[in-house]
Amino acid sequence: MAFVYTFSQTNRGTKTRFWVVDIPVVFLPYAMLLVGMVTNGWYSVLIDITGIVAAHTYDFLTRIYPTFGGGRNFLTVPGFVERYFTHHDPNSGYRGYGTASRAPRPAGQPSSASTSGSSWGGWTSSGSWNGRGAGRRLG
Repeated sequence: MAFVYTFSQTNRGTKTRFWVVDIPVVFLPYAMLLVGMVTNGWYSVLIDITGIVAAHTYDFLTRIYPTFGGGRNFLTVPGFVERYFTHHDPNSGYRGYGTASRAPRPAGQPSSASTSGSSWGGWTSSGSWNGRGAGRRLG
């Protein structure tokens, strides 16, 4: 239920289909609580409510309060866990306007222009077109 609550808060403003009814995604955890109450009883609903409370507390302490309340993030991920699960790509760089990526070039291979047999390579004096890629069809 915690995953469903987190999903519903992340995708706020969209709709989802719950069995045969289209509902806003923020009501999905509560619809699931209602179905759980009808099928399994109150004890099942109390267990599911603890998942919603835990997910809301985590979301509040890590995203809502630090972003909108001006507070600090009380639950930080340990450094060794973050290093283990984050992938560092040496071919990308973070810019103020987004992420810049470049395709990795295998070691020991020259640029594709010099091996492609293209006659374009010599028409520029600086050779700036020699590093172009193989070309991909768009569409």
